Amino acid sequence: MKALKNQIFILLMLLLPVAFFALLEGSLRLFHLFAPEPLVRVVMKNGQQMYQINTHVARRYFDPHKVTVPGAIPATFAVNKSHRVFRIFCLGGSTTAGFPFDCQVSFPQQLRYMLRQAYPQYHFEVINLGISALNSYTVLDLLPAILDLQPDLILIYMGHNEFY
Repeated sequence: MKALKNQIFILLMLLLPVAFFALLEGSLRLFHLFAPEPLVRVVMKNGQQMYQINTHVARRYFDPHKVTVPGAIPATFAVNKSHRVFRIFCLGGSTTAGFPFDCQVSFPQQLRYMLRQAYPQYHFEVINLGISALNSYTVLDLLPAILDLQPDLILIYMGHNEFY
């Protein structure tokens, strides 16, 4: 009988910390505490629901108490994509973002201009998701959220920040 009580006691002592952390994790997820910054936010623009790139999405990867967190370009685009729209997402680091120059000289912006001039009968949405200091791990982490936004094409230009 005493051996059974000892075994039950040992089992409880082993399971109690696991149960505590499982309950803690479940509570944090249930109440969305410490949830990562979303990639997009839904905003109203001219009476229409639009997605807007969250400028603070990089806080997922950088500690704002230790470094200046690079911001994303707050592009807006329709929640309900028209069948006439060709949506292109450009991902990468500072080169994609256009750093250190004005955002008008980045390759996504140049691509937008070139596509509109070459194919004026089509509507292209070129969304620049370039954020300084991003590496392939962060782009991979953002990819599921990007796929939910109905892209027709995803362009990735990176490789300079793989040591971060």
